[in-house]
Amino acid sequence: MSGAPPPPPGYALDNAPRKPGTLARARSKQMPPPPPPGFALEASGAVVDGDTIRLQDGNTARGYGFDAFENKQTGTIGGQRVSLGQMAANSLDDLVTPQTVVNATGTASFGRPVATFNSGGVDAGRSQIAGGLALPALDYLGQDPQRGQDYVAAQREAIGAEAGAYAGQFQEPAAFRKQGD
Repeated sequence: MSGAPPPPPGYALDNAPRKPGTLARARSKQMPPPPPPGFALEASGAVVDGDTIRLQDGNTARGYGFDAFENKQTGTIGGQRVSLGQMAANSLDDLVTPQTVVNATGTASFGRPVATFNSGGVDAGRSQIAGGLALPALDYLGQDPQRGQDYVAAQREAIGAEAGAYAGQFQEPAAFRKQGD
């Protein structure tokens, strides 16, 4: 079908005789497309881990632009082994309520919508990073350079204050995931 634009994510052109360019829902196990940018989702107040929350509809949303320590991830602070993942989850849990404003970015991660979380004017991503419980995910912030700069500034604050994981030794969450739990 030359000249026709490609279908949006989660859709496919089928081979049935139709008008040129008509879209049909893919019949595979593909996930539906994520909500559009700015689409408001409803927080339940429950936290899955340091960068994922549960929504009112039972699904989850992944935080935008920050990568928190995994639930089973540990590090060393003051010579003691500590659960950085639990610290990150507890920190996000202290911040997220059913009133948390959750705005979709229009992207998805493993079928979950990626969204910003804002509680009472506090950006949860920035808070997690400033607390030393998450790292900026700059690869994903290309469309939001101001947030990227803010998140890098928050990381500098955490390093200077030796907050959270910066008080000791840790492995980056992405490296931890690569090696497996």
